[in-house]
Amino acid sequence: MSGKTDVEVFFFADVKTGRINRFLQFQFETFKPQAEDTFKYELQDSVELGALNFGYNYWCFDLAEAGQERPDSDIAVVQHRLEAMNVHTIGNYVGLRFVYLTQDKRSELLIIYGESTDNRGIDCNNEELSEPLLHQMHKQVLSDFTVQL
Repeated sequence: MSGKTDVEVFFFADVKTGRINRFLQFQFETFKPQAEDTFKYELQDSVELGALNFGYNYWCFDLAEAGQERPDSDIAVVQHRLEAMNVHTIGNYVGLRFVYLTQDKRSELLIIYGESTDNRGIDCNNEELSEPLLHQMHKQVLSDFTVQL
């Protein structure tokens, strides 16, 4: 990780035959006092979870490739720990990310739900076919997921 922030990551996975079927990641991250940075998200859409307003987006990604492309990232750290436990991260996944930023944009809460594209037959290379399925997943996750403060 960058060293500019303090980070706590909690990663829960449903693993079948040594491969992640679906996962839920909670990440709390805050810039250290000496860092002058802020989080810069351009999430257009928002949803209220509990009493908090979260930005959100969804996307397709290769979990192993994402970790390799950004070796100092949160996903790379998670991937290395999973591989050490013989849990494989190869393959395409679809993710739904919720982001809550504090007013000063120096702290964030990320909630990421991800699942194998095989679960819903999503083809990440065909946006026309995958977009309705991604939207359907988004609606289902919102109806199944609640935040209580």
